[in-house]
Amino acid sequence: MITVKCQYCGKEFKTKDCLLIKNKGKFCSIKCFANYRKGKPLNRQNFVFSDESKKKMSLSQKKRFELNPKNKERFKLKCLNCGKEFETVNSKIKNGRKFCCKLCFYQYQKGLKRKELGVETTCDICGKIFRIYPYRLKESGVHTCSKECFIIFLASRDVTVETRKKLSLKSLGHKLSLESRLKIKKSKIGKKNPNWKGGISDINKKIRTSMIYRQWQNIIFKRDNYKCCICGKKSKNLNGHHLCGFSEFPELRFNPDNGVTICKKCHDYFHSIFGKQNITPEQFIEFLNNEQNG
Repeated sequence: MITVKCQYCGKEFKTKDCLLIKNKGKFCSIKCFANYRKGKPLNRQNFVFSDESKKKMSLSQKKRFELNPKNKERFKLKCLNCGKEFETVNSKIKNGRKFCCKLCFYQYQKGLKRKELGVETTCDICGKIFRIYPYRLKESGVHTCSKECFIIFLASRDVTVETRKKLSLKSLGHKLSLESRLKIKKSKIGKKNPNWKGGISDINKKIRTSMIYRQWQNIIFKRDNYKCCICGKKSKNLNGHHLCGFSEFPELRFNPDNGVTICKKCHDYFHSIFGKQNITPEQFIEFLNNEQNG
């Protein structure tokens, strides 16, 4: 190892002999090397170029531009925004220059709407005329005007087993955020859902699968220590039983005092004896006494 001075900052550092032979190891860090290549001064914050140096730099840039044989031929164009005539080189015209300055370009983009930009094409499925960006025409063979048309196109084509495997591998390990999950949920509720059948599901089913009903059940389960009040066993299949009937007393449906924790076996046995209508607390006490005594 040999101690060497950095060519940029002048700091002493150690390098290998083999690196010096290969004209390497002249800088203490990658930052110093990058700054040296860019031509940045050391104290860039306090450093200010003089007027003479600025003139020299501008003249050197002009000379380089004039010496290049491609830049000798100049063409006149009209600015799309202000209508001013300006001169440009052929290479810049090929790249798509249409404005005299950046300000005109930004003003033109702000003034135009997204629909006005792009090229007119016809939808391959419904035949509707719509606008699309030119780069999108090159990307895919099929062009659709909306998501609905794109879904129809996907359903019509035959997907191979290999492509299905590739798609499944891409989605592996990808977790969605809470916001995106809620958006997906909202997009598939009610009429938006493909399984929508005109609101056939009962009110009873909607209530029993709602969040309020689940919260009511959880309160009862915690109070009764997740044990069946009849057999006293802990089980995974627990139910919330209404002491006063569910249909007869709608105001007491979500009242915790009107609920009792029962396992599924005991709950089914209770309703097989007393039925599912006109249920009272006296029936539950009678059933509890019969089970404890018998």
